[in-house]
Amino acid sequence: MKKNDLINKIKDIDALTNDEKTALIELLSSQKRYGLVWEDKPEAMEDELRHKLPILKEVIDKRIIVDSNLTIEENNTNNEKSTLFGNDNENLNTLTTPNTATAPNHILIEGDNLHALSVLNYTHAGKIDVIYIDPPYNTGNKDFKYNDRFVDKEDSYRHSKWLAFMNKRLKLAKNLLKDTGVIFISIDDNEQAQLKLLCDEVFGEENFVNNIAIKVRDNAGESGGGEDKKLKKNIEYLLFFSKIRREYNLPKHFTEINMRNILLENQISNDEYVYKNVLTNVFGREYLTSTLDGSGNEIAIYKYNNFETKTIKSLIKEENLTEIEIYKKYYNKIFTTYNARTSIRDRVKASIGDFNGLIEIEYIPKSGKYKNILTKKYFSGNTMRLWAWMNEISYKKVNDEIVIKSPLGTLWEDLSWASLSSEGGVKFENGKKPIALLNRVIKNCESKNAIILDFFAGSGTTLHATMQLNAEDGGNRQCILVTNNENNIAEEVCYERNKRVINGYTKPNGDKVAGLKNNNLRYYKTEFVDSAKTIKNRLNLMELSKDMLCIKDDCYVEIDLGNIDLGNTDLGVVNSEVIDSNQRTKSKIQLFENDNIYMMIIYDEEEIDNAIEIIKPLNKKVNIYIFSPGQYPFTDDFEEVIDKVELCALPEAIYRAYKSILPKKKSIVEIEIEDSNGIENLGDNIDNE
Repeated sequence: MKKNDLINKIKDIDALTNDEKTALIELLSSQKRYGLVWEDKPEAMEDELRHKLPILKEVIDKRIIVDSNLTIEENNTNNEKSTLFGNDNENLNTLTTPNTATAPNHILIEGDNLHALSVLNYTHAGKIDVIYIDPPYNTGNKDFKYNDRFVDKEDSYRHSKWLAFMNKRLKLAKNLLKDTGVIFISIDDNEQAQLKLLCDEVFGEENFVNNIAIKVRDNAGESGGGEDKKLKKNIEYLLFFSKIRREYNLPKHFTEINMRNILLENQISNDEYVYKNVLTNVFGREYLTSTLDGSGNEIAIYKYNNFETKTIKSLIKEENLTEIEIYKKYYNKIFTTYNARTSIRDRVKASIGDFNGLIEIEYIPKSGKYKNILTKKYFSGNTMRLWAWMNEISYKKVNDEIVIKSPLGTLWEDLSWASLSSEGGVKFENGKKPIALLNRVIKNCESKNAIILDFFAGSGTTLHATMQLNAEDGGNRQCILVTNNENNIAEEVCYERNKRVINGYTKPNGDKVAGLKNNNLRYYKTEFVDSAKTIKNRLNLMELSKDMLCIKDDCYVEIDLGNIDLGNTDLGVVNSEVIDSNQRTKSKIQLFENDNIYMMIIYDEEEIDNAIEIIKPLNKKVNIYIFSPGQYPFTDDFEEVIDKVELCALPEAIYRAYKSILPKKKSIVEIEIEDSNGIENLGDNIDNE
């Protein structure tokens, strides 16, 4: 019987309640014919989201802000302030531009990543360029906790718990990616196969890019690790998916190695470097004929009447120079040949017939590395072997040293893991990743204004790499880190590391590392508001949304509205335990600015007229978030300035964003099933004890 027919029969059974029918249909719909199947295990963190909405609250004394002179200001007790209007209310048209910082605002969120990802689905849906995560590998050796208990190798639901844990987080992460965005996941062979199938399901098999093998060690230890039964473990994996593969352009990456090192390795292995031929003399260029490429454009064909080639070995003997000296002397004349099977070669060969000399062609490629550039290619011999020049895959340094560039593939064995302990100036014994690895990951997005997310932040290498890459190429990339604070990792490792990176630090050997001072770092914790839509909860959510809105618009510098009488308000918020006195000023309007926009929060609709007077002289777009009992953001009231504002009704917009991602409250059937499972599990625990 077909699944749809069975669903219709279930709907017609009068003996079942609606809750029972819903539960059966959901169970039936979840069954697959092909793919990864596991038993979903409830997670305590998820249950919390059934009744509460997560929000973010800044820990102000951990804020690190760069001022216009690139000096670090720490332990701020107030919001950044800037003056927009003078103290004279009559001079509202006089605009004093705030001194806003242009440094990127990096964010560190302390809290469970399921909660943090839920918040980010409001602030950053469709905005993230690159996600990198290093989740627990589920080795069974106390590296993965589920519901506050370590999952060991004997747990019969070991893989199911890990898959349930990852599935929820990856689905939320997918919502955050731009259409051109990508995600990288570090993993080892405990869950690599399962993770690939899970990502095929979450992101789509058609959006798979690569599975990269990373050499992490030369030796796996002299004892232990089951090496009497298995091969030594030298690699880990980096799973690489795009949000939409056809929208993502993979940049060309190269590894670089000094020519001296290549020649030294070849001496040890008694090999020759593939680029071993030298064009020592050539003259007598003569036009032969022309043909057309596939687009109908001309390919001009020339021949050389005389040319001479020698090998590197013969030149070493003739000139009594070292191998590296010959490579430097003849750098622009060194080549190799190979039997390239291309349509261009076939067309040229058909035009000239048998020819045993040196051919040069000139044409303009319509795709590839030399797209729309007049290009020369050389062929020789009856088989028309293509010449490839060494200077096309290398460059010379100022001191004449030759550096060879090789296209990066799926085996990354050139990353050093030797100095991890000293990177960032903090100790983190388990799972620290090299800055060079994250640098390479981030470069898979070509934008220098990319937003990078790591929601298993660990020691915070991703932020360190982001700041270092910005310093190297003048970028303005922003990084968001998420980590819990188990064993104080958020405060004492992740935050402390990146604080030192910004301020500068001293290595254990006494070497000083200069600070990357042109960076802002803001520290947040996840908190909650009751999800029931009472007036009390709506007001509370509005009051506590300020930090989320600043993050959403990347707009933090609050403008001092001067002596404008905007009144005072307490918004009727009665849950004072959740309200921080520093959360905002007592005005009913707050205004923030960055280089591109203003952001205004209006806590009371009665202040719309005052808001309009503030908006009139502003010379940039204004994003307005206004408290409303429903979805209507009072559009008609802003008609006078409607061309320069974008309106959003709060907290309804937050409710809508959360509605599609947060788990729904359980039905009676689900509760009864969980209760019965709980009794069974309790019996198992008693038997085990």
